[in-house]
Amino acid sequence: MGPQNAVIGDSFGIDIPQTQVQENDLVAEKSMAKFSKSNEFKKLKEHIESRIAFYQTCLPNGEMVAQSKPTAEDWRVANSIIGEFKAILMSYEEAREAVENANK
Repeated sequence: MGPQNAVIGDSFGIDIPQTQVQENDLVAEKSMAKFSKSNEFKKLKEHIESRIAFYQTCLPNGEMVAQSKPTAEDWRVANSIIGEFKAILMSYEEAREAVENANK
């Protein structure tokens, strides 16, 4: 009958896991990386950065922070918008870095 507590097979539970990247994800990341190097992205990035600067100094309704009394809700909305803009820019920058690192 054989031992009941013996290791069976060649796997000892110390195999390194393998990461599988789906081809669709890789194609999308390469497209994002290519776009992040274009003149259109540079213009878009400038525009997004100017909107971030706006929301850092103005309320969502356009009033200057120094000339009004912002509420907590005003700050939450402005910070949410700033966070979303930064996330957009970061996703393209991370895609560019990932593709560059994969090519090395």
